[in-house]
Amino acid sequence: MNRRFRQYNLVEVILALGVVAIGVVSIMALFPIGASASRDAAMETYSSNAADEMFHMIQFMALNDGDTLDDSWKKWIENNTKLDTSKPDYEDADTEKDKWERLGDTTKGIDSNIFQAKPAKKGVFLLISHHDSTADKDATLADAGDTESDNTITYEKVDFRAVVLAWKEKVREDPEDASKDIDFEEAAKLVIEVSWPEEMPYAKRQKRYFSYEIAKPGAYVIED
Repeated sequence: MNRRFRQYNLVEVILALGVVAIGVVSIMALFPIGASASRDAAMETYSSNAADEMFHMIQFMALNDGDTLDDSWKKWIENNTKLDTSKPDYEDADTEKDKWERLGDTTKGIDSNIFQAKPAKKGVFLLISHHDSTADKDATLADAGDTESDNTITYEKVDFRAVVLAWKEKVREDPEDASKDIDFEEAAKLVIEVSWPEEMPYAKRQKRYFSYEIAKPGAYVIED
């Protein structure tokens, strides 16, 4: 028995290709959305880690940046030497690429990614995450295009670069009674703002806010 096979005509082929093309284009359009969502999720994680790292740095400095615990605590928490009681008055010009410096000998060898504004401005820091495995723990920032060295963090190997603003507020025991706020001699609430990417104007950056509480060891006793 003879079988006759019907061949596709040109119109049917064109219609089939059109359907396939629409499907492929629709799928490809999702790739940029997925990549953007993945990037934003990574930046959110970086910002959270940056806030945690900044808090632990301030906590370390509040306990070790002086001859005694009292000296360190007064410098970072009790007085307004390092942190103010309101958000720092930050401007883009305060943190140009040549206006960052390491915190000093107290943190030397501990970190390689926290810097402060130069000249020092209370509560204004730069925090970076990088994959420059050759950089020393006390390395400084390199300019874009500089050759790789042990003493610098190469600009091209920075994954996340954010400005961190930190200030302090009193810890409130009773939300309805400010008179019961705990004095800075004993404890403080640290408020941290992370804004990124640092290369963009401050007004256009993404921003996240975090708060932590820090207490002076042995200073605060809860009464019955």
